[in-house]
Amino acid sequence: MNKILKLIFSTLLILTLAACGQEEDNNDSGMQSVDDINLDPVEAKLTIPDKADVDEDLVFQVLVTQGEELVDDASEVTFEVWADGEKSESEMIEAEMPGEEGLYELSHTFSEEKLYHVQSHVTARGSHAMPVKEIVIGEPDLDLEVENDEAEQQDTNEEENHVHEHEDSNQEDQEDHSDHHHMNENIDIRWQTSEQASVSENVSLSVEVDWKDGPWTGGKVQFEVWKHGDERHEWISAEETDSGVYETEHVFEETGEFHVTVHLEDDELHEHKQFLIEIE
Repeated sequence: MNKILKLIFSTLLILTLAACGQEEDNNDSGMQSVDDINLDPVEAKLTIPDKADVDEDLVFQVLVTQGEELVDDASEVTFEVWADGEKSESEMIEAEMPGEEGLYELSHTFSEEKLYHVQSHVTARGSHAMPVKEIVIGEPDLDLEVENDEAEQQDTNEEENHVHEHEDSNQEDQEDHSDHHHMNENIDIRWQTSEQASVSENVSLSVEVDWKDGPWTGGKVQFEVWKHGDERHEWISAEETDSGVYETEHVFEETGEFHVTVHLEDDELHEHKQFLIEIE
């Protein structure tokens, strides 16, 4: 009888030790619990000088964070640079990768006395941030530049806050006035979604894009959606369902007026255009 009890006790002891060992292996394997997942939004803070001289060596920095965490694994960080009034001729320059303690940098010089805009495009952990700032090089005639490009200056300020004012919900008027961004003249973005939709129902968000004389294919398209006056923005990836046609479905949980900014990107292009939709 004692031998049987000893055998049972030994078996239970072996099973207990094996279970403990398995638990330690799971902990050591790097498995992550739900509580460890960072759900805070990704934010980007752009730092550039306010003024500089022609041919001066400058460093642009963007600090990428998610809550209190420094983000060193951004999938893409580029700096877009353009002279005031010349957005269509902007230059896209990749930052030094990977980031270090959340910082991504670019060394740059300017060869002309002008007012310039610098915008960082940060893609990290499924989010996109695009802060923008200005820098004055030398002593340009700023009054003349502002007068010649007042519309673009307004767009730059609005784009930084991702809030665009509007006066009319008519679709044609939306395309003319809801986004003053100066797009590449070779691209045509046509909104295929109805001006109105119902709350809590699947809504097809769709655009048709042409590049030069044919459809724009093989690109990356995202819809940035937010309710007017709300700081929360939702990013939704679209699929190319036909040549040059990009679509996705979205459920609006509230009534009201929503902004939808279409972001287009490939190796040579980075454009966006904004539309409005009324949810009833």
